[in-house]
Amino acid sequence: MRIEQRIGRIDRIGQRKAVHIYNFAASGTIEERVLEVLQNRIRLFEETIGSLDPILGEFERDLERLIMRSRKDFARAFEAFGVDWEKKIADARAMEGRLADFIMDVRSFRRDECDRLLARQTPVAHADLRELVRDFLSLYPTKTPTFEERPDGVVAINVPRAFADEIGGGARIRDWYVGAFDPQVALEKESLDFFAIGHELVDEIISLCRNRRFGGQAVVRILDSPSDLGFWGVQCNYLIEYAGVRAYPRFVPIVVGFDSTVDWERSRRLASAKPATVHLPPFPDGWQEKAREAVRESELVLIDHISSEKAELEQMNDTDHASLLSRTEKAYSYRLDRAKKKFHESEATLRRLRQSDAPGDRRVIPIWEATVEVDRLQIEYLGREREQEISDLEKRRAMTYDFQLVCVALVHVPPRG
Repeated sequence: MRIEQRIGRIDRIGQRKAVHIYNFAASGTIEERVLEVLQNRIRLFEETIGSLDPILGEFERDLERLIMRSRKDFARAFEAFGVDWEKKIADARAMEGRLADFIMDVRSFRRDECDRLLARQTPVAHADLRELVRDFLSLYPTKTPTFEERPDGVVAINVPRAFADEIGGGARIRDWYVGAFDPQVALEKESLDFFAIGHELVDEIISLCRNRRFGGQAVVRILDSPSDLGFWGVQCNYLIEYAGVRAYPRFVPIVVGFDSTVDWERSRRLASAKPATVHLPPFPDGWQEKAREAVRESELVLIDHISSEKAELEQMNDTDHASLLSRTEKAYSYRLDRAKKKFHESEATLRRLRQSDAPGDRRVIPIWEATVEVDRLQIEYLGREREQEISDLEKRRAMTYDFQLVCVALVHVPPRG
């Protein structure tokens, strides 16, 4: 397509300067309508257009056929043309996004490198993930080893049939894998699987561990906290997901003592406390029932916490709603004003042409009749689009919430001496 070609001649590999594209069109012409579709509906000039190469030629051919057709129904045909190509372009860009997953350089997935550059401690190290997968697979006894690691860091995994059956069959995972947990090893041997969060096997293991029907074993945190010496209790980590105009996720750790007491300051303190360098002491008598009661108590505490926090977040959501509503109204007011101004200008031109006896003016009357109709339809389209967006915004004004218990741990602070 000619527009795409002239952009490509200057915005190419090696170009180091910002490229500015200027598109000129005579007011009130078909060319102006085409430019509006390209710029406002299809948004051709907002991003790269590599994904559009296979269909831009088809766009030009469809446009030529449209222009050559009868003027009688041109306005509606042009509106349908814009809607149809808006969908085609959106589908092409979506396909480009999916294809990018197959061609993206493996270095793009270096979460560890991002953490290093940002001087940020990674929440889950690859060694931790390796131990999780190894220990999890050991829960399924098999005749052949399920987890074998070579000295060079390459790991061979034979997926136990019992595990595949437990997650609903092996359709989502393979029978065996050869890969690495260490990102550096994965980079050096790009044919290997990279075992990380996002890999289907790792994700299935994590998903099953989080499932209520998976028993697992209790986690025990032995902590160093001088303010809580001798404490025994349960730490329940909840994820609350508030949903309104936008999402407001909250991670809430609640530490409940074996005496069913809850202290929010202690919860914050122990949630971030460092581990103590002592051996695990004997559990107190009746700890299982006390732990179960503590978990039940934590949920009641959480409900009270949500009730108080929700009021604060509802105020925040109301503020966000008002701000977003104001921006939406301003944006559509501006677009509608422009559309109405253009419609009135087109109407004025059409009236002038109809009053003229000049043969040239009489010949272009059908074109201007079509332009006026297209401008009218554009105003209707913007009005419906505005109403739909405001309706969607109003539906999200009432805040809802959901929560889940992510994990539970026994907590103990050993006495000194």
